[in-house]
Amino acid sequence: MATTFRIDNPEPPKNRGGSGNPLVWALVGGSLVMVVMAGVVFVILRVKTPASGKTAVPAQIAATKRGAPAGSQFLPTAARATGFSPPPASPAPTPSATMGRGFGWAQPRAQAPVAAPVSTGFGAAPPPGPAGQPVASGFGAPTQPTTFAPAAAPAPVAATPSPQDVIARNRASVLLILTETDSGLSSGTGFVVSPGQVATCEHVISDARSIYLLTVDGRRLTGAVAAADPRNDVAVLNVGGGLPPALSLGFYGQAREGDEVAVTGYPKTFTMLEVGFRPAPATSRGSISGKRERMLDGASIAMLQTDTAINPGNSGGPLYSLRDGTVYGIASAGLRDTPGVNFAASIDALRRLLGR
Repeated sequence: MATTFRIDNPEPPKNRGGSGNPLVWALVGGSLVMVVMAGVVFVILRVKTPASGKTAVPAQIAATKRGAPAGSQFLPTAARATGFSPPPASPAPTPSATMGRGFGWAQPRAQAPVAAPVSTGFGAAPPPGPAGQPVASGFGAPTQPTTFAPAAAPAPVAATPSPQDVIARNRASVLLILTETDSGLSSGTGFVVSPGQVATCEHVISDARSIYLLTVDGRRLTGAVAAADPRNDVAVLNVGGGLPPALSLGFYGQAREGDEVAVTGYPKTFTMLEVGFRPAPATSRGSISGKRERMLDGASIAMLQTDTAINPGNSGGPLYSLRDGTVYGIASAGLRDTPGVNFAASIDALRRLLGR
């Protein structure tokens, strides 16, 4: 008949003669198994120990104990560099008879000595170059040393002359002309155009029996008419003796309205002598007012109008640019009772007379 228990008051189970608590037996059994396994492992390790009595260690661990970085024995030689200097030298490990028996370790290979130079870490190490030759530093191809030639001295720049410099230079080539005629003495101005010739106005030397010229430094020379053009009022004198340097002749077409110009000459010579002044050249400055054409006997005569003062005695003096001293005209005349309206003969008329 089956035994029943009340749920609200169960009867504890009775010991039916078993060998003890099963949990205790499981713990005891597990401990015995671990002791046995430890003994087996100990025996195996003793069998694997070499005759020297020291435990063999892998080459990777041995290298670490000697100070080399772990795994360095299995890296390429060039990759063992430590920064920018060669790695410390270490002897190659000696192969052991027990290595490679069931542990899967690779048999260490004898390492070749590292050849100098050692890589700097940025690329392959370059071979040492011959003495005095550049060697690559690891950052690129070797470069030849650059030789810098000394800087060439800049070409001297010619300074632009001032108007005063131009006047002073041209002034020495302007001469006083004195002529003796049947009516008496008269004066005018001339300027040197070649080593033996002086240019002036035709009306200055017309009807002259004698012609004398005085230089700035006071020398007295004689002259004779070589050629004359009454229509354009220009003339050329042959002069004996040493003359100052010739002035530079320009062209009528080069002259422009508004150009700054000057006229150098000997105005009112006899009046200046009467009041006690010694004859000396004087310069007046102005500009080119325009280009004019004068009709004379049905012919057109080219002239330059200027506001530069041209007084009696200045006739025959050069009208020149204050930029460089180039002569563009020959002071000829002015309108009576009209100051500032004066005229100069074209330099082209003088060129034709000189055959230039």
